[in-house]
Amino acid sequence: MKNKNILVIVAHPDDEVIGVGGIIAKAVNEWECKVKVILVNSEVWGDHIRTTNSRTYFESVSKILGFDYQDLKLTALHTTPTGVLVKTLEEQIFYFQPHIIITHNIGDLHQDHRAIAEATLIASRPKPDSQHKNYNTLEEVYSFETRSTTETSFGELPTFTPNTYIDVSKYWKLKTKALNIYKENIPEYPHPRSLQAIEALATLRGTEVGQEKTEALKLIRSVRR
Repeated sequence: MKNKNILVIVAHPDDEVIGVGGIIAKAVNEWECKVKVILVNSEVWGDHIRTTNSRTYFESVSKILGFDYQDLKLTALHTTPTGVLVKTLEEQIFYFQPHIIITHNIGDLHQDHRAIAEATLIASRPKPDSQHKNYNTLEEVYSFETRSTTETSFGELPTFTPNTYIDVSKYWKLKTKALNIYKENIPEYPHPRSLQAIEALATLRGTEVGQEKTEALKLIRSVRR
């Protein structure tokens, strides 16, 4: 993944750090990648209406992890026509020209996550070079898991089955520092989105591949040219 453009598309503030904060830090600091996070719905933060501080929090996290970002400020994602979301994301993909796209799991219980996952898959669908030359950089599309919404569908929605594991042990302290920026929206243990539960998941995923801590992804599509 050296020297790649990575586009991370998330619904809400804190999704980026809970799901792939370690991967972002590693991509920027070790793989020398350019990472951009698309924040789609900036009006909702966790279970709360976004506060005046949450934009500041997100900006602080971007500086800690080292990513650029675009705040689309769209609201009510589950009622926004899919075509509107798709067109907006197509524009972001066209101008950033990512090699890799990472977004939500399409089987998440949270309806905003599902809306973004579906729109991302449509917006990033393969296109002939003659139609969209800026799309020919795209090599891989992944989904990630988000504690408290990926695991809580209990198999009633498409299950997240990881097949790509990124060792983030070296960057766990940096991820924790970024998570603490959002501390007013991080519940106490044993909530699945607590700091302890997030770390426990990284440890579990690590043991699945013989590493200390990993963040897991599901490879949706890979194109080798």
